[in-house]
Order: sequence, then C-alpha cells, then structure tokens
Amino acid sequence: MWNAQIPYFEKKYRVITLDLAGHGSLGRGRNVYSLKAFGEDVASVVRASGARKVILIGHSMAGAVISEAAEILPDTVIALIDIDTLQDLEERYSPEQIEGYIQSFRKDFRKTTDVFVRSMFPREADPALVNEVAGMMSGASPAVGTSAMEELMKRSYIEKPPEINVPVWCLNSELWPTRLEINRKYVPGFNVRTMPGVGHFLMMEAPDEFNKQLDSIIAEIVKEK
Repeated sequence: MWNAQIPYFEKKYRVITLDLAGHGSLGRGRNVYSLKAFGEDVASVVRASGARKVILIGHSMAGAVISEAAEILPDTVIALIDIDTLQDLEERYSPEQIEGYIQSFRKDFRKTTDVFVRSMFPREADPALVNEVAGMMSGASPAVGTSAMEELMKRSYIEKPPEINVPVWCLNSELWPTRLEINRKYVPGFNVRTMPGVGHFLMMEAPDEFNKQLDSIIAEIVKEK
C-alpha cells in the first residue's frame, strides 16, 4: 500500500515498512490479533532498527497501533502521523453493536470485506485500483481480519486515554469529519489536514498530492525538533 511513498521519501529519510502480524507471510498463529500486540510488534522493529528519532505513520487501524507503539517507546518516537483515522476519539461501540457488526464478517468474510472496502472509495475512483484493494483485503485471512476488526472496535479512548506526549498529525480524507476539539481533549498535540476528492486509501488514490502533504507535515515535525 505504500509503494508510491517509499521512492519519494527514502531520498531524505530512512524509511522502514512492515507487515503487521497476520497481514503478510508471518504471524499467522495468534489466537487474538490485539492492538497491544501489534504495537509491541512495531516497537520490536523500531528497536531492531537502532533508530533514535522515529516518526510512526499508520493508516486506518494502524493509527491505533502506532499509538500503542508510542506508549512503549516514549524516548524514541518523536511524532505520530495517522492516515485517514482517529476522526473521533470519543467514538465507541457497545458489545451488542460490535457483535452485530462482526457477525457478517464471520459468516462471509470475503463478500463482506469486498463490499466494505468498495464503500470507502469515492464514486469517481479508478476502478482498477478499487478492484486491486478490494481483492487484496477480501483475500486476507478471515481469522486475522475478523479478530483485528473486533479488537479495534473494542478500543475506547474514553476509558483508556492515550498516554502520548508527542505531536499527533492526521492526514484524512473527507469521508468522515474529524472532530478536532474533541480529539484535543485526549491528545493536546493533535493536528489535522484533509485531502478532498479521495477516499480511505488516499496514499494510493492520489499519491503525488499525498506525498506533498505528508512531506509538509514531516517538515513541520522536524522543524519543531
């Protein structure tokens, strides 16, 4: 998903990408794919890299994952950049809502995921890209995808506010409004930019504009450091 970003950013920065457990060829043996475990995975990669000043970038569910990793690595992570996520830190779901939503994924993961992914693209999106992303995500492991989705929906920032003392930037689409003042109640250093005309997969839909926006955000972070 980050193929259009790596060549652009590796000219100026050290870029490390990783598959979360169960999303690639490794880590398929877990019973539960929790945000905390994903965060520990990210932290392990950061430690192994030897990097000392790290900006973590996470798309969608990975926004919550990098928050977990930042809490583990308070002396290493200098900022978080979330891509189309964390629109409302007061959003939460009841156990009944979670179960009702997850049931359709358990029943037919491929079909439910395909419909879900296609709904997050604008009508004018490139059909080839929509088919590519929908096929990739609906072809993932049902056990991994269902567990990760359930764990994400259980996460409540109201019950467990993030313990993050670094800047947090969001680069979001306009699919869902980002509640800036609400989010700053939980993360005082929260900032947001939006990209119009794109859906949930903005780094793939408009890579040139996305790269310019992300580069500008990183420059703001580095300038402050």
